[in-house]
Amino acid sequence: MPEGSILSVLPECAGHVFTVPPIDINEVYEITPLGNIGPPGHTVPTEHMYFHISAGGVSNRKVPLLAPGEIYILQVSGGEDVSQGEFSMIFALCQDVFGYFGHIKALSDELKGVVADVECEQWTTNPGNICARNLFLKVAPGTVLGSVGDLQGNFDFGAFDYRTKLEYANPWQYGDPEASGLSRPRSLHIVCPLDLYEIETRTELYDKLPRTVAPECGQVMQDKAGTLQGNWFLQGAAGGRGDNAVFFGYDNIDPNLGIVSVGGVFTEPGKMEFTPTDSGLRNRRFDEVTVDGQVYCYERDGTGRSESYTEPGSLLEGHVLVRLNRDTEIQIEHQAGGCPANPGLQNPSIYTR
Repeated sequence: MPEGSILSVLPECAGHVFTVPPIDINEVYEITPLGNIGPPGHTVPTEHMYFHISAGGVSNRKVPLLAPGEIYILQVSGGEDVSQGEFSMIFALCQDVFGYFGHIKALSDELKGVVADVECEQWTTNPGNICARNLFLKVAPGTVLGSVGDLQGNFDFGAFDYRTKLEYANPWQYGDPEASGLSRPRSLHIVCPLDLYEIETRTELYDKLPRTVAPECGQVMQDKAGTLQGNWFLQGAAGGRGDNAVFFGYDNIDPNLGIVSVGGVFTEPGKMEFTPTDSGLRNRRFDEVTVDGQVYCYERDGTGRSESYTEPGSLLEGHVLVRLNRDTEIQIEHQAGGCPANPGLQNPSIYTR
C-alpha cells in the first residue's frame, strides 16, 4: 500500500492507547529503561526498552508476544524463510504513533501465513540477509503475534510519536528533519512506549522499571548544545551511530553515573563509568565542559554498575582526553594509564555534530 494511502487509512490519534502488555506481565521480571549503553552496537543511547523474561543464556523458554492494542502491522523483517530465524516488526497505533518489536524468536502461524505471501521489498546484508516485507494487517488487542525469550531472555520494545520531536544538537545526523509522512526519521520522535498505555497497565509496567528518578522510563536524547554532553560522530564518516560514534552522558538507570562510550576508531570499543565532578579537568560533568581551550580527562574511578547492563561491552582501561574546539567539534584520543596532571593531546581524532 502506498505511503499516502497508509496514513489516510490509519485512524486519527485522539483517544488511541495501548491496552495490553506485550507479554503476560507476570512473565516480566524487569524492564530496562530507554538509553541503555553497550558499545559498539549501542554506543549511543538505545531508542528502545528491553523487556526481560529471564537472564540471558539460562533458559530456552519462549512466551507469547501480544499485540499491545488495536494495531496495524506495517512491516515484518527477518530471513526469507518465515519458519525460522529471528524477526522484527513495525506497527502503527494511529496516524502519528508507531511501535516496534525486536528479537521475535518465532512468528505465529497466522502471521507466518500472511507474511509468506508478501514479496521482499528490501534486503539488508548486515547483520545477515534480512528481508523486509511491507504489509497492512489490522489485528485486535492481545492477538498473538509470535514468541519471544529463548536463550536471549529479552526482547526490544520501542515507539515513536510524530507529534513530538527530540531537540538534538544536530538533527540532520539522524535523518532529514524536514521530511514528511512515513519518511520522517523515527530517531527524532522517540517516546517511552509505556507512556502510550492506559493508566492502570502503565502503572503495572512502570513498577518493573529499576530507575527511581524522573524520567523513570529513561532518556534517549542527552545532547546539550554548546557543551560536551551528548552524541558525537567521526568527522566525515558516512552515517551510522555505532563504530563512528562517541557518547558523553549519564547512565539510564543511575543518572548519577557518568559514561564515556566509544564505538571504536581511535581505540577499542568500550565504555567508562565514574562519578562526575563539579570542578577541575578530571571526570568533569559534561554539561560544564565548554569551548574554553582546556583538555579534559576521563577515566574509570571504581564506581559503576556495568554487570547489570543488557549489553555490557568492554570496559575501557586507560583514559580519554577531549577538548571542545567549538560548539560542533571535539578533538579526542585514548591514552594508557591514569589521568596525567597536565593532560595534553598528541594525535587526536576529530568528531562533530
